[in-house]
Amino acid sequence: MDNKIYYWGVWPGEGSGHALMTPDGEIAKFALAEIPWKEAQLDGGALTDNIGGRFKPEGIATLKHSSGWTMLSFWDRSGDERNESVSTFVVEGKYQFQGMKSLCRTSFPSVWERFTFEVTPWQEALKQRTIRNYEVDPPDGKTTQAVPEHPKKALHSQ
Repeated sequence: MDNKIYYWGVWPGEGSGHALMTPDGEIAKFALAEIPWKEAQLDGGALTDNIGGRFKPEGIATLKHSSGWTMLSFWDRSGDERNESVSTFVVEGKYQFQGMKSLCRTSFPSVWERFTFEVTPWQEALKQRTIRNYEVDPPDGKTTQAVPEHPKKALHSQ
């Protein structure tokens, strides 16, 4: 593969702590200067399109394009159990969801092996009603969940 590709997340066996890495597991801090997203966007900031409220559904993914690069990002607690842990893949070039997913799986096999969930575009998950807008600790003390009537309405209410 000629295109540059990086992974932001927890490298298998490391336990916790996110970093930008090459397919060989080398830290690629230098790459932060060449990719169009800042560290905060790699570390969950790109998931603003993703519905979930305080509950971060693993594998519900966002795909973004900018300046000739593609980003695939999703909540992932397989390497770090903290609620806001993510896996983000960044590739030089413009890819659609399935092509990006396949390329990342091939380039980072040890990372993808630990996923026990399906990586799905958030728009598709919403259509299938496999994600919900969760509210934790409402006034009555019970956890409730509500499926939004319209996806765009739900996005703007977060």
